[in-house]
Amino acid sequence: MGNRRSIRVWLPPGYTEQADKRYPVLYMMDGQNLFDATTSFAGEWQVDETLTRLIQSKAVAAMIVVGIDNAGVDRASEYTPVEEPRHKQIVPRAGDFGKMLTSELIPMIDRTFRTDAATRYVGGSSLGGLVSLELARTHPGYFKGVIAMSPSAWWADGWIVNTIATDPGPFRDVRVWLDFGTMGEPDTKEQGYVINLVRRLAMAFNAAGVKTQYMEVPGGKHNEAAWASRFDKAVLFVTAKD
Repeated sequence: MGNRRSIRVWLPPGYTEQADKRYPVLYMMDGQNLFDATTSFAGEWQVDETLTRLIQSKAVAAMIVVGIDNAGVDRASEYTPVEEPRHKQIVPRAGDFGKMLTSELIPMIDRTFRTDAATRYVGGSSLGGLVSLELARTHPGYFKGVIAMSPSAWWADGWIVNTIATDPGPFRDVRVWLDFGTMGEPDTKEQGYVINLVRRLAMAFNAAGVKTQYMEVPGGKHNEAAWASRFDKAVLFVTAKD
């Protein structure tokens, strides 16, 4: 990508004691916001605390989480797949970001940690939710599940919705979590339009037989606290075996 960033790797309880065990991996966007309030923009997702609780209660299998820090001023560029007429200054580079992920980062993680290379998940929120859907769409068979919280489905007049509705095939074996708070994105005035786009996306997945869970949150806001409050539900759904 021509830049530098931190990669934050969270290892589950018991990782060091079980030398032969291999673990699924959840790759997440905006790594700064996942584990530590001091590095986040506006609070954290509490991914480490939530997963520790779920793993210790045996609600989910132990997994590794890889938090991919966003690129700051280049975040929107890396997380968008096509041009958006209202944001012409943003050059879409989601394709390059996907190549970086699959050819550089994921192989490095697989070499360094005891991963189950056959069981990967991807997730994010807002534009991070948009690019998570796009990564699964453009790399069929690579991810078993997608967490797309408050995805920016409005980008380029609903491009991701129309594209997936036309060809949902890449998601045939993928579990998809979608959600949206009715307060929506702070800079998007047409909330009804945006919510309907995410509903349409959920309906397109359901019509195609894709295992999908859609949660609409009345009064839900577009921030880390809101996403943290439902992260447990999302990870339970995408990692379920049935």
